Amino acid sequence: MKIGFWELIVVLVIALVVIGPDKLPEYARSLGKALAAMRSATADLSKDVQESIVQPLNEAQKPIKEAVNEVNDNIRRANQSLNNIGKEVIEKKPVRREWVCPSCGEKTTANFCGNCGMKKPEEEKEEDAI
Repeated sequence: MKIGFWELIVVLVIALVVIGPDKLPEYARSLGKALAAMRSATADLSKDVQESIVQPLNEAQKPIKEAVNEVNDNIRRANQSLNNIGKEVIEKKPVRREWVCPSCGEKTTANFCGNCGMKKPEEEKEEDAI
């Protein structure tokens, strides 16, 4: 909360009327000392919180962050391996040969003729041919 110039003037005029011009400097000094003591106390409290809570939490987080980074690296490597395997499988995928249906003469690469429904004839294996 910010106090503007005019608000400060109003507070000073009210303090001058209530406290009086003789005691106003004395009260201002007391208020200044109280504010300085409060700032010092909050600085000490902040330092204690930093040393006793924040730093130990940061130290505790380090192994967790390292473990998470290691897991992420392992996942990244596994994904790369899977992608490479997928590429190899796609590259090694056998190309279907085109065949002509003996029944209707339709050309196709499927296992069944799309025209008459006849199954693709079994190809002779080289072992059987010998």
